[in-house]
Amino acid sequence: MPGARELILEVRARTKPGDVIAIAVPFTKWDQGYSYLFTRALYPLTGRVVLPLIDEHDRPRADNLARANVVAAYRCEPHLAGFAVVWRGRDGMLLRRVP
Repeated sequence: MPGARELILEVRARTKPGDVIAIAVPFTKWDQGYSYLFTRALYPLTGRVVLPLIDEHDRPRADNLARANVVAAYRCEPHLAGFAVVWRGRDGMLLRRVP
């Protein structure tokens, strides 16, 4: 996936250990791209909690969004209540929960 590595490295640089990061992508199927990006993010984001927004059965995980204080969005622009964009790059953006 072009740009995925760069996005993950930007997310690592702009978050800190202990942050809870939800991964948002334009794919709605676990086996059609979501699992690749999600698992690819785990190692570089060590020390942070990384949560999927869909599960391996393609079900949305709103509970994980509720737990997240950060959303890393790859090639999509989610409009999420309670989150503000804190960084935007060519292949994605980082949103942080606002008080």
